[in-house]
Amino acid sequence: MYGLVDPSVPISARRRQFSDERLHGFQGMINSPETAICRDKLAFHSYCRDYGLPVPNLYALVSPLGSRTTSGKVLVNEGQWGGFVNGDLPDHLIVKPRTGKQGRDIRRLSSNEASLLPVLKALEQDSEDWLVQECLSAHDRVRELTGSSSISSVRIFTLMNDNSVPEIMDAYFRVICGDSVTDNISDYATGRKSGNIVATPDLTSGVLWQAWRANHDGVGYQWINEHPVSGRSLKGFGIPYWPEVIALVKVAATSFLPIRTAGWDVAITDSGPVLIEVNERFQNSGIGPSTERFWHALEQECERLRAVSSRVRRRHLGDQI
Repeated sequence: MYGLVDPSVPISARRRQFSDERLHGFQGMINSPETAICRDKLAFHSYCRDYGLPVPNLYALVSPLGSRTTSGKVLVNEGQWGGFVNGDLPDHLIVKPRTGKQGRDIRRLSSNEASLLPVLKALEQDSEDWLVQECLSAHDRVRELTGSSSISSVRIFTLMNDNSVPEIMDAYFRVICGDSVTDNISDYATGRKSGNIVATPDLTSGVLWQAWRANHDGVGYQWINEHPVSGRSLKGFGIPYWPEVIALVKVAATSFLPIRTAGWDVAITDSGPVLIEVNERFQNSGIGPSTERFWHALEQECERLRAVSSRVRRRHLGDQI
């Protein structure tokens, strides 16, 4: 919640902000309890492939219980591992924990055998599963804005209306600073702010109209006009493929029913938008007119579902009588 104690901000403006605790409470009431697919990156990838939704290519799953390629070949002995790393892999790969969050332990690796094989073999001794994925590169225009080929993703918030039609409630563009692997706003390991920027796009056009970033100690924030690395203006930058981004997220939201509200992370590449992950519990940027609209919509949906649940209970009791 930003600007909450700023004396220059009118009290009425507080209505446009709400805490993560309350937001997560709404999400828990609205969503189906069957949301494990959002927390399991392998399940998410497989589900998206089944529905024809674009996701990064997956090459292997590395696990202490047994590793394999996505083509079903087991990775046990040196010959099998050597055949994999010397196969048709891109120059760079991303490895990420299957159940990771907030960018935890995501690594970018060269596919050179000498450097890749020891890392993968070490991960196989870890306590969790790891995905070996394609390393996406940012769209040329995004790269010009940030000075980095790393992905700056758009997080888009959807809510299914009464007719189970997805509505775009809010969005923000996580603009990477430096050559970090992730665009997360907080560093999972230290708890400190990463220095990456949050920019708000117009939901119709995808054009950025404001941007800010949190101070490194987490106390307060600063408005940003130009990217600190490239010097490019943030305000007025149009996110590439914006109509395609919106269309993709709406199809994804429908495909993931009965999850009714979610935050979708979308990478913008030269070939179009690609889904990175979905979050059934997500943080809103808390700044901008869409926040108040989203807050009211979540409240109304909770009330609607309470009424539906009450009618179902009454009907069930009537059947018992």
